Amino acid sequence: MCPVYLLKSLGAARILHDSAQSINSDKFEKLKRVVAIDFYFANNNRLEDLIHFIRADYVPFLNSIGINDAMLFVSEIEENDFPRLPVIQDKNLLVRISSYKNEADYRVDSLFAS
Repeated sequence: MCPVYLLKSLGAARILHDSAQSINSDKFEKLKRVVAIDFYFANNNRLEDLIHFIRADYVPFLNSIGINDAMLFVSEIEENDFPRLPVIQDKNLLVRISSYKNEADYRVDSLFAS
């Protein structure tokens, strides 16, 4: 059995100053788009700095080139109440799930992310 990440949402990445508002995750299921999941690992005790950078610098850059759909997640650091399924909990993890109109848009983002 493969371990899984237990994640909690930080909301929509494109909404920079209103963390209470978020995109419904069902939105991604209904789209006929390319969806990418990116894992970022911060140095110890630097996750907040990474989140700030992604929200303040990287997401606005993506928005400026027309990439607008992204959600951010961090590890849910809670007791695993389903022990038969091993859970990975990393306090330094940030996950970005993004959707793109097509593969060309994805390739533009992946050029800048690498």
